[in-house]
Amino acid sequence: MTKKTNVVKKYEVSINMQEVNETLKANLEMFQEHLPEGLDPRDADQNPVSFADNPYYNRDVFLAYGAATATFEKAAQGQRDWQKKLEAQRDDEVRRNGELAETTRIDARRIKSEALEAIFEHQATLMQTLFEVLAHREWTGAADFYDTREKLFSGQTSSTQKRIKPTAASLLKSVNYR
Repeated sequence: MTKKTNVVKKYEVSINMQEVNETLKANLEMFQEHLPEGLDPRDADQNPVSFADNPYYNRDVFLAYGAATATFEKAAQGQRDWQKKLEAQRDDEVRRNGELAETTRIDARRIKSEALEAIFEHQATLMQTLFEVLAHREWTGAADFYDTREKLFSGQTSSTQKRIKPTAASLLKSVNYR
């Protein structure tokens, strides 16, 4: 099978499966080539003297894949919340209009939301697996990731504004002398 065709809103979308396979193969080759240099050695996760955890062990991988995993988890949860609202709308429509209820649009939006939830869940699982393998840490949820990120890195990864110190010129500009 070399070509898969989907119809999206009256437009035909063709996916060349050969190109998809070549892309996956290229990704695997890239991982194989760059992983040894890109990751910290396993013995660098703890201080050899104090046995304290090293918060900078695979820090970039922790931040990048952790943020991606958290984003997909949040997106899937958002779809579940939207489905609850759609179900409430559908129930309200049926309650008000009985057999004459028009739920076609609500049902179509629910079906789309369920498909997106499945996609986001799949991506979250993929990112979680990569996070755990590459960062050599266990994923404990988006809330814990954000909490750990703030504790370990004191907010330095989430806001550059906190790190930017005002210059003397900008301070003088903000003071109105007449």
